[in-house]
Amino acid sequence: MDNDTTLPPGVHRETNEIPADEANHAIEAVAHPIIDLMNEHTKKHGSITALYGCLYAAGAALASYGAALDEGIDLRVQLSPLFEGYHNQQANQTH
Repeated sequence: MDNDTTLPPGVHRETNEIPADEANHAIEAVAHPIIDLMNEHTKKHGSITALYGCLYAAGAALASYGAALDEGIDLRVQLSPLFEGYHNQQANQTH
């Protein structure tokens, strides 16, 4: 899938295929502990601070990945891997 024509100048899309076993490992090793942590944080401090923490963590992850969030950048483009992953996971769950 090559959508480089829809990206801002100087930005490229990199696609990495993740095998099912690696995806399952990531869900078990990363996603479940994060969900548990966020649920515990919500119980202790309320949902707004848990949401803020989640957004902060997402921002840190995007920065680590090298996402460009400069002014004038369309966040829908920068966050498209997030949306694609979400939609793919939803599709997998319905099968």
